[in-house]
Amino acid sequence: MSSPQHRAALIPSRGKPMQSVLQPTKSPKPNEILIRVHNAALNPVDYVCRDNGFFMLSYPAVIGCDLAGVIEAVGSDLDGHEWKVGARVLANGRAFQEKGKPEYGALQEKVLVPVERVSLIPDHVSFEEAAALPLAVHTVFWGFAGMGLISPSTSWTIPQSFFTPPSKPAILIWGAASSVGISAVQISSYLGFTVYATASPKHHDYIKQLGAYRVFDYNDAKVVENIVMAVSEDGATMAHGYLAIGSFAQCVETLSQLRPSSLSPPSKMAFAGFQPLSASNVFHIARWSLFAAPKGVEAKFVVPPSNEGESKSLSRFIFGTWLRERLEKKEIVPAPKPRVVEGGLDGVDKALDELKKGVSGVKLVVKV
Repeated sequence: MSSPQHRAALIPSRGKPMQSVLQPTKSPKPNEILIRVHNAALNPVDYVCRDNGFFMLSYPAVIGCDLAGVIEAVGSDLDGHEWKVGARVLANGRAFQEKGKPEYGALQEKVLVPVERVSLIPDHVSFEEAAALPLAVHTVFWGFAGMGLISPSTSWTIPQSFFTPPSKPAILIWGAASSVGISAVQISSYLGFTVYATASPKHHDYIKQLGAYRVFDYNDAKVVENIVMAVSEDGATMAHGYLAIGSFAQCVETLSQLRPSSLSPPSKMAFAGFQPLSASNVFHIARWSLFAAPKGVEAKFVVPPSNEGESKSLSRFIFGTWLRERLEKKEIVPAPKPRVVEGGLDGVDKALDELKKGVSGVKLVVKV
């Protein structure tokens, strides 16, 4: 009898077009779940991996991390638990952590995912919508952990709000129409922050619907001045920022100008990967990497917790508890809106080329 197989979008070698080929279907390890993928969403890191071999240890490789589908099998440690065959789930796969090992990439019909990165999804959320969430939500929480807003000392549990209204804590979300930016807006609003965000004007109303208090045009030459004036007039305090995508220097400058005094503790900023490679961004990111808190702002690149146990427990909290409950209660809206690309797995290369040119306000999703 032949071994079970499924179709995957395989990268044969660095920089080469993907090929839709049959791959052997592997059984889950004790703490893994085998998911039949219905939809996979695309992220900038995917075309970087395809084009430059970033994260790839060997070839052929399968990339992609955002996915939604149904459970096909569970590992031996998960028998008798809540993970039932046929259950609808979303997941953040480990394609990058596993260096492109084919069985862990989302861009295929069947994928293995560690249980701590899997979340049940309610019936009112479609597979297309669910696939847009995992990496963005994970990335936002990694950034919040890096800024000390959540920590292992709290067992990764957070109340509905960190703050009381009189304290008026504000947070700046730069690039709020991106996938990470949209998740940052929703999560920050849920945690009790007053959210000030930047985006193109065409997205302002949508970003406000998701929880932003004020939204500013990042192309406005006076954007920093406008944000500083608004926060000051509102009587808010802003000591945290999240750069999803955009100008590192402007995000830092905004936080710097809003420090109460030069003696105040440094403000904190998280910045997600794959920022635009402008000369300004390269210079300022290098500067903040070499020196301690220039301009009174401590900026940290978003990465998972370095301790493996802490990283797994944070993932378990996000997907096993927080996101699942927020979706069930409709306290988090699946966003950005998905746009299904043509061609299924055969259309991934074309879709990644489109994403590379720039996409905002929507999530490109592949029907597998």
